[in-house]
Amino acid sequence: MMIVTSGQQYTDIDALACAVAYAELLRFEGKKAEAILPGPLNHSVSPTVRSWDFSFSSEGAAEGDQYVIVDVSNPASFARFVKKENIVEIFDHHYGFEEEWQDALGENCHIETIGACATLVWEEIIRRGYASACSKSSARLLLTAIISNTLNFGAHISNERDRRAYEQLHDMADVAPDWTARYFAEQEQYVLQNVPAAIQGDTKIAIIPGFEEGVVVGQMELWDSGAFLKAHMNIIKKTLEGYGHAHWIMCLPSVGEGKTYFYTESPDLYSLFGKILNIGFDNGLAVAPELWLRKEIRKKLLEI
Repeated sequence: MMIVTSGQQYTDIDALACAVAYAELLRFEGKKAEAILPGPLNHSVSPTVRSWDFSFSSEGAAEGDQYVIVDVSNPASFARFVKKENIVEIFDHHYGFEEEWQDALGENCHIETIGACATLVWEEIIRRGYASACSKSSARLLLTAIISNTLNFGAHISNERDRRAYEQLHDMADVAPDWTARYFAEQEQYVLQNVPAAIQGDTKIAIIPGFEEGVVVGQMELWDSGAFLKAHMNIIKKTLEGYGHAHWIMCLPSVGEGKTYFYTESPDLYSLFGKILNIGFDNGLAVAPELWLRKEIRKKLLEI
């Protein structure tokens, strides 16, 4: 059995889309394949997305299965059932493990600087001749993952390949004309039902030079992050402090405003983020006049 999977902690829209669509591709090719995603769906998988006709399992991997990993390349983050020696292919757009997987998998390593991992998977579906067979549900998932991961093409990491993939998927996906705005608005409504859980559903411990125990970095992409931050600052602080690390920061890209809000109470992070993003903090708050994603910030941190 070919198992297409991602991380253990949570499943976001990109991981979901890639796993479902790539497992479908493998089945088109006559292989026995299944998407297994143990991490709970986070806020990026909005209520409308959850209503679409697709399926995956949260468990079921067995001895002897082979694994395709999507949207993650750090072995410490893989689904716990994954056996590293049984990994046969990997698709990712995060930084830090490119050389390791290139050495291990050669041409089956697809780790590139691009907005969405969904773009890489869609390009592979085209390359192998199954674009016209792609189901409407897979097309919708891939298209939405591209919108989400590029912040509607406003993130620095997005490029022409993401736009081309979106355009190719658009007619197949058959989504409403206002789907992008509705998608981000739905995320916000979903988040408000349980703000602490939503924050925990997209928080990572980032290993940053100079911060021995790592930094807790929360992220939430919303249509109006400014209003959300103003209303929920205390909850954000309490939730991120609950991880027990000395340093934490919340990153809130505001897609409707085209800017990013940051909140931290660490003077060390004031200095670090101020330096790499050219922003100034006032009482723990800073605003960048452009959209930034956690993975883009991590790349800049690694460069210094």
